[in-house]
Amino acid sequence: MKFHSYLFCSLVMICFLSLCIHGNAQFSLSGQLRARAEFRNGQGAPIPRDADPAIFISQRSRLNLEFNTYRLKFGLSVQDVRVWGQDVSTINRTTTQNNNGFMLHEAWAQIGITDTTNKKENLTVKLGRQELILDDHRLIGNLDWLQQARHHDAILFKYIRQKLTAQAGAAFNQNKENSIGSIYTAVSPGNYAMNSNGGTMYKSFEFLHLSRKLKAGSVSVLFFSDQFNRYRLDSAGNKLWSKGAWSRFTTGIYFTNTINRISLTGAGYYQGGSTADNQKLSAVLLSANIIYNAGKKFSAGPGFDYTSGGKSATKSHAFDPLYGTPHKFWGLMDYFYAANTFGNKGLQDFYIK
Repeated sequence: MKFHSYLFCSLVMICFLSLCIHGNAQFSLSGQLRARAEFRNGQGAPIPRDADPAIFISQRSRLNLEFNTYRLKFGLSVQDVRVWGQDVSTINRTTTQNNNGFMLHEAWAQIGITDTTNKKENLTVKLGRQELILDDHRLIGNLDWLQQARHHDAILFKYIRQKLTAQAGAAFNQNKENSIGSIYTAVSPGNYAMNSNGGTMYKSFEFLHLSRKLKAGSVSVLFFSDQFNRYRLDSAGNKLWSKGAWSRFTTGIYFTNTINRISLTGAGYYQGGSTADNQKLSAVLLSANIIYNAGKKFSAGPGFDYTSGGKSATKSHAFDPLYGTPHKFWGLMDYFYAANTFGNKGLQDFYIK
């Protein structure tokens, strides 16, 4: 077995060196060490009056590798996320499975369909574990504020022609290699609440994103559909997963542009279909801000965010911001749409920044 492993590694290395020598390939290696000390006195949710604040230091250690050659690009990112002191320094493997922060963050291959000499248009397909970012991260983002960040196991088609960019992506999740059936049990995100921003719960998704560059900005349209495995409740209230899926869709427009010293940004999205709990859905998100750029170092202006909430007897009106980066928009304390018990009451946020 060891001989075959060494032989396989040797063949991979020979192929890699051959590509580097004959294919004008490029190889890059980078790393990141991000240690962050936090004093939490009500972050995520208010703490009881007699409770003490939390103090800890977390660290993300990430190693990135990228290999480029003609029409091919490979990316690999491994990371270890943990809190200082969670492992006993003199004993090996003391971290429990729930706290084990070593993971494969990205592993993807990107294939160029069009010839690289064609400067007018470019078509690529990227598949594997990867970060997805659309527009301003509001609905689809890499959630980099969290030490573990966010990735998706997906395929992404991207077409660029001058000022127009079209992206289409899809994902299909399973818990393991099954012999029969395709039931997907929602993956628990560990210490985070089970919602879109706490962990991957979708069974599958498909999206189409069209964007056009403006003189000093862009305008884009998004259609995103995600599916959740069906279930029923037993007499004790436990979920019994069954065949089929409930589907939710989100569609809308995003706009940003700068005219002289005025920067304008606006977005509007509608959400329909069914929730992950098979409740009919009709919800909206509206956002706008105006920023005056007084100089290179100072800018200010008003803005607002509105998300519908609540529910009627037969329909939910709570907008879910999908798989975005709420920390960027709704406060550094993460009270809204982050991994907490915010609920489904909606949000009206008027601000000056």
